[in-house]
This record gives sequence, C-alpha cells and structure tokens, in this order.
Amino acid sequence: MIPDMLDGKRLILFGAGGAGQGFLSHFPALDVLAFADNDPAKQGTDVNGVPVILPDAIVGMSYDLVVITTGWWKSISTQLQALGVPSEKITLPPKNMLAIHHGQHPFSHGTTRGFATEIMQRLADTTASLGLCICLDFGTLLGAYRDGNFIPWDDDIDLALTEDDFPAFLHSLPALKAALPILPGTVANVSVYSTNGVAAAVTITFLNASSHEVIIPFEIGFLRRVFEDGKAVTKGYGTEFIAPEIHFRSYDRFFFLGRNFNVPHKAESYLRFIYGDWETPKQNTTLAEYPTQEPSYQKSLKSSL
Repeated sequence: MIPDMLDGKRLILFGAGGAGQGFLSHFPALDVLAFADNDPAKQGTDVNGVPVILPDAIVGMSYDLVVITTGWWKSISTQLQALGVPSEKITLPPKNMLAIHHGQHPFSHGTTRGFATEIMQRLADTTASLGLCICLDFGTLLGAYRDGNFIPWDDDIDLALTEDDFPAFLHSLPALKAALPILPGTVANVSVYSTNGVAAAVTITFLNASSHEVIIPFEIGFLRRVFEDGKAVTKGYGTEFIAPEIHFRSYDRFFFLGRNFNVPHKAESYLRFIYGDWETPKQNTTLAEYPTQEPSYQKSLKSSL
C-alpha cells in the first residue's frame, strides 16, 4: 500500500542501490521521474527504464518530493539542501517499505507469526547449546516487553551480539542454519555482510519457494555492536545505531515466546533511549526517529552461506 504522502506525487528517489531498486519494483504505481546517486558508476545508467542522474541535476527538474532510499539520510539531506532543495520536499519512507516485504505485515499473518515463533524458540535452544550469546534488540525487544509477542506491524526480527561474541557466532552459522525449522514451501537464505574485510552483520531471510505463497517474507538480522566512546554501536553496516554501552556490557534475562532470552541490561531504560515513550504503539517509523550516527560511506560486500 502506497502512503498518502507519496501517492500521486512526482518523485525522485535518492539511492539507486538494492533498497531503492526494490522500492521501485514493488511500488510500480509510483510516479518516479529519476534516481539520483552519488556513485559515478551508476550515473548515466537506468533502473528498469528510470534514469540515474547526478544529484546536481535535481535542481533543473520539476518534482514534488525527493525520497531518500538509503541509510545515509543525514548527509544526503544536508547535500540536497545545499543544492537548493527545500527541506519540505525531502522525505524518508517508512522503513518497512524498504524491507524485503515492502510494507506488508508478516507478524499480522497467522502462519508467518507461528513460523517466526517456532524459529525464535529453536534459535534460543540452539544458541544456548552452542554457547552463543545473542540479545533481543530494537522492535523485537519492544514487542517482548510491551506486547509479549511480535509487534503486528514490525518488519523484521532484531538481534544483537557484541564484537567479542560475533566471531563464535560466525563460526557456528552452518550449525545454526541446520537447526532452524523449515516450513514446506519456504526457503531460508543466510547472508554475511562485510566492510573492509570485517563481518558486520548477518541476515537470515525466509522466503516463499517458487510457485508458493505460504508466508509473508521476513528477515532476522544479527548486528555486531562495538563499544566506543561510551556507546554500543552497530558498526560497519550502513547507518550506525547507538546506545549507552551499559545496556550491552551485561545482559538481563526475559521470558519471551516460551523461552528465556538475553535482553539489554536495564531494558526499559534502553527502550526509552531508543523510542522515547516506548509504551505507546507507533506505526510507520523512519530511520530519522532512531538515535544514530552516520559514518563515511563504505560499501558492504554480501556473501551467502
């Protein structure tokens, strides 16, 4: 479903990478005039017939909104305003529109929610048996504390590991994948994202097999948190989410979906830092609503297990 703020508007998408391309392919009814991108290798090409232009070319175009479809939204917003783009014409889409299901609600779908619950239970059992230390994070933690379940409109499952725990997790990935349940008609793909040769994140993506429509696709993200300057930072994979390091130096335990999971120390304080009034449900959040810091652009390399 296209949000009202984009419906019927002449759009320029800033960011011709995977997220922007997926956004365009899943919402073909959008009136997209062009992609803008800072990568010279993309400029002058096209994406499904939509031209990729230099950002400077935006000022000569007639458009309604520039939609930032990449994680580097802070620096791009600054760049656009320096070019003369009014701030009211710069927007971010709800982050679930950039997810693999593009705005659908996997955990509102009974079969998908039940499958995700079984996965989390198996994940808790297997990581415990392997001695791996993972922690609930972001919306998954919020749903556990506020709702006792997945948030119906959440777009993925969020888990974190410290930089000290991440190497053992990477070593155990084949065993972890083999232990996860498989629903007939679905497939699971494991991807490792690395920057400058350092693994920074892992995703396990659950998709429908060819010619099947069993679940709404969803993803489990395992982010590496690095301690620096008193913060626990999701380092090396796009925009860096920050939190006081006290929440990840040690963990508490919380019963969720029939299992005990690690959660950040003083979890309610952590949720307040991330979400403010975390007890009041809110939909259609954007990256701008999270505490982040933005590193210089670094290309992440994706490899499959």
